[in-house]
Parts: sequence; structure tokens; C-alpha cells
Amino acid sequence: TGATFTYNPTGSGTGIKAVQDGTCDIGLSSRYLKDSEKAEGLKETILAIDGIAIIPVSASRMQSAYEFLSGANGEEAGGFTPANGAKGIYMLMLPKRAASLVRKSEKIRIFTPDENISADAYKFDYRLYYDVFVKTSFASGVWAMIAPSVTVTADIAASKSLTEGSISGSLSVTAAASDSSELTYQWYMCSDDAKNGAVRIAGATNKSWTIDTGLTAGEYYVFVRMTAGGSTVLDSGVCHITVA
Repeated sequence: TGATFTYNPTGSGTGIKAVQDGTCDIGLSSRYLKDSEKAEGLKETILAIDGIAIIPVSASRMQSAYEFLSGANGEEAGGFTPANGAKGIYMLMLPKRAASLVRKSEKIRIFTPDENISADAYKFDYRLYYDVFVKTSFASGVWAMIAPSVTVTADIAASKSLTEGSISGSLSVTAAASDSSELTYQWYMCSDDAKNGAVRIAGATNKSWTIDTGLTAGEYYVFVRMTAGGSTVLDSGVCHITVA
């Protein structure tokens, strides 16, 4: 509040130099910073590529390395699995002319309300799968954005025994993202240790969750889902709550 901005569209070089000289706090550029400019302490924040906003996707959809299954080791031939040590990729950027897409398959999936973790409703999912071939001459122009990893240093309690009518206490998790980005949290209640029938707990979006004092006698299962950078998702263990 109370800040004044002056926009002077004079080009990338001018914007970068103005920050170097200390005459501006923010410089606009349509190119990446050079290594020499970064060495001077300048930092870049990418807002868009050619005016197209960058929207990350779940890192579980792309990995940096895969093992292709040949059937030689007893597994079913065909298909692939992420290689050991593979890192999640939440975005690839490359010139359009650098890649050739070959449509591989399409799949329609229907999730029942019990399977849909986001809402008590049916969910329809339509996916197209492509193989992407990148020309060798364009390989250096492909940018892979590596998703941050999430490390849990203190998981939620594995179990709790409570008494109906005098319930108190909370569950909490301690975790951090490899790039120091802020984590978001969502707690779920499910029907077993395998997280089947998971349903969001309304308003439970912090690293700690105060146990519902209105729980009646029975068995309950709870876990928290952590997200880093809008792309990397990691679930905690499941806490088995017994109310007598």
C-alpha cells in the first residue's frame, strides 16, 4: 500500500542494467539472465513465456528417468516404471518445432463417490497419451523443471486411544520442501489403513489437526496430504484412532 510504480518499456538490456546500477528495484526482461549477470547478484523470477502463464502440473505425471520393461526379468513385457532415483518433473518447455507427438492411446476413467477423494460425487477422467520425440539438434533447447521433494521429519502418530465424551489432543506433522517453498496441507478421514474412501476434513488445512471432540465410539483413520509448489504431493502415514 502506498507504493508507486513507474513502467518504462525500453527493452531487456535496459531493464537489467537499471537494476545493476541501482536505479530500479525491478527490471523486466524477455530473456534469461546470463551467468555473468547472476554472478553480480541478480535474481530472475519467470512469470510467463511469450505471454503464456506457467501452470505446473502434478510431478507424479513425469519423471526424469524411466525403466522400460522388456520381460527379460520375469515382468510383463511392455510399459515402463520410474527408475530408481528419478526426479519428478512438473513442466517441460521447448520450441514447438523441436518435438514430434505421436498419439499412443486414450483412456476414460470413472470414479465412484467412494473412490473420489475430492468430493462426494462421481468423477469422469479423459486422458490422451502421447509419445514425444525430440530432435537431437533441439535437445539443448529443452528445459525440464524439477519438482521439489518433500521430506517428513516427524510423521503423525500411528495410533491413538480416546474415550467418547472426553476427547482431546491433536495430530501434527513436520515436513519441508527441498526448495524451501511453503507447504500446503489438507487432512482426510478414510475407512482403513490403505486410505480407501478418503474424504476431506473441512477447514483442516494446517500442519496440525485438533481431533474432533464429537467423535463417537468406533474406529477412525486419518492422514494429511502435503503439497509443495503446487506440483509435488506426499501423504503422511495413517493414524488409527480408537474411541471407546
